[in-house]
Amino acid sequence: MTHPPFGFKTNGLIRFAKAALVLSMGLSALLAGAGNILDPNTNLELVVHVLSMDTVFSSSHWGWRAITNAIVQHQTVFWLIVAIELVVAALCLWGSALRQPQRTGTTVQRSEGAGGG
Repeated sequence: MTHPPFGFKTNGLIRFAKAALVLSMGLSALLAGAGNILDPNTNLELVVHVLSMDTVFSSSHWGWRAITNAIVQHQTVFWLIVAIELVVAALCLWGSALRQPQRTGTTVQRSEGAGGG
């Protein structure tokens, strides 16, 4: 029987890879949310552009879906996007912390409630 390289067991390596992936997704969402809070004008222009549908032909029958109300664009939709980014970041960071093994005495036990694996 051959042993895995570097003394890792396959199950532990997969668990570590899952936690690292979720951690990186959480950090990415946290950076996106923080960037939108610190410099909102950068992405606010994109949100306004998308919601107003200003590149759709005027003869198109889909133009009725455009949202041109500035209060809805600026205050509601943009900050809703930022809130979702921060909630995703918090959940991913919390989930990656749950995937880490917890040492109790001399044994290593995985915390329950973070999904199978």
